[in-house]
Amino acid sequence: MANLPYFPFYPSDWLSSPRIMCLTLAEQGAYIRLLSVCWMSGDCSLPIEKSKLSILSGLPIDQLGPVQDLLRSHPTKSDALTNERLYKEWEKAHWISEARSKAGRKSGKSRRTHVQQMLEQNSNKKSTVADKSEVRIRSQNQTHNSDSDLDLEKDKDKKILSASASPRVSGKSVDTWNAYSDAYLVRYGVKPVRNAGTNAMLGKLVEKLGAEEAPHVAGFYLTHNNPFYVTKRHPTNLLLQDAEGLRTQWATGVKSTTNEARNMETKDNMREQHTRVMKLLNQGGEV
Repeated sequence: MANLPYFPFYPSDWLSSPRIMCLTLAEQGAYIRLLSVCWMSGDCSLPIEKSKLSILSGLPIDQLGPVQDLLRSHPTKSDALTNERLYKEWEKAHWISEARSKAGRKSGKSRRTHVQQMLEQNSNKKSTVADKSEVRIRSQNQTHNSDSDLDLEKDKDKKILSASASPRVSGKSVDTWNAYSDAYLVRYGVKPVRNAGTNAMLGKLVEKLGAEEAPHVAGFYLTHNNPFYVTKRHPTNLLLQDAEGLRTQWATGVKSTTNEARNMETKDNMREQHTRVMKLLNQGGEV
């Protein structure tokens, strides 16, 4: 997978983390450097040797302790380290990239096959129409041009093809359909139903979120374990209904759960305690 030139960063989590607040500014800068190197490594890894970590972070070996404590063993490399949360973000980016690449290849192959079939069908239909016209001319012994009859036959063939064709997503939401369809197949083992209603809702989703973010949010939606989504089997109407909230969850990497309000309250309490402690220290009072 080609590395993204950026990774998600959450200022509120950073500023409310007691472990980050305990780091010096130099250690915080070294930690950010190591996260950046880890993300760009290709497999989200860092060397386990302290000498190499010292070079990459810019900190002396004897000052690496607090920063190294924030790293964990890499899940697939025994001789490497990683950051647990960053690795999850890297896995998500990898999954999205693979899904979009697969969808693009499949879409291209499908279009080529469809065009070839249409060309063959048109060729066969033209031959059949020409034969019918020749028989008609012989039987009726007419000398007038039969172009008008051929045109009528062609119009009829076009109407038949149009009536039998399956509903297709509009051009602006093709990528969103591909992302939703592939993620649905991964989760449920079957392709989702595609009809005029589905196409319309995906079109509205693109209008709400934009063509760039809508595919990501559609794929993310299928990974969501909200009981209501799971019970309904992740239909597109709920995707459209909760589009803005799902986009926020995708962008922040935090899925909404029944414990979210409790977690947010805990964070608020920690911020308030930190503010109170700093105020008392600045005033020379006791904590």
